[in-house]
Amino acid sequence: MSRRSKQVRKAAKRGARKARSEYGERMMTRYYRRAAKHEFRCAARGCKVRQGEPMAYRPAGSVKLCLRCAEEDPFVAQQLYDSASWALSPAGKARVAA
Repeated sequence: MSRRSKQVRKAAKRGARKARSEYGERMMTRYYRRAAKHEFRCAARGCKVRQGEPMAYRPAGSVKLCLRCAEEDPFVAQQLYDSASWALSPAGKARVAA
């Protein structure tokens, strides 16, 4: 690996660390829309969410909700953001195209 590519990687990591330290608390309390990595039960109603289906999660407290429950709850709906992995998933791409 060349010195230049190492410098580029270090700069990217430095930028990520700075953003995490600056916006970390705000990011932990937001809800993010993404595709489920594995099956789980919704924290609100106990609905079963299968792998690949859309879900909403909050990193602080590890709250996982089905997308239906998240969109019906006005508190969660106003804080629901698309995660980076959601934009890359097939469900996210279909939603953007529609």
